[in-house]
Amino acid sequence: MDYKSPVQQNAILNMTPLIDIVFLLLVFFMLTAHFVEPKQLEIQLPTSSTGDDISELKTVLVSIDQNGIYYIDREAVHENVIEARLKSLHQQSPDLIVQFQADQQSRYDKIIYVIDIIRRAGINNLELMTEE
Repeated sequence: MDYKSPVQQNAILNMTPLIDIVFLLLVFFMLTAHFVEPKQLEIQLPTSSTGDDISELKTVLVSIDQNGIYYIDREAVHENVIEARLKSLHQQSPDLIVQFQADQQSRYDKIIYVIDIIRRAGINNLELMTEE
């Protein structure tokens, strides 16, 4: 008996549907992904028409929000820790600039308290933050 060998065909794989599916998945994940935004303090600064823009020197940001919570570089701190933290930062960088911002609704005694702490820490470069 004479058997014929099967005809071999060159199979060509069509990649178009695979590429379409990959792009659809990519678009789906891009549209449904939740991007984390950095935590920002919600502080309404008072306005000033004579403010200056500061250069990028060694700075530390001290803040008080409307609830009277103190922050150092956007990290909540207890009021008893502020002076020690500022002293250690001042020892690391003697030309340290403290940028101080307080919400418009902050109590005046808390603002004076923080300014007094900054002076006791030996820091002479204090900038009060405002909005234009």
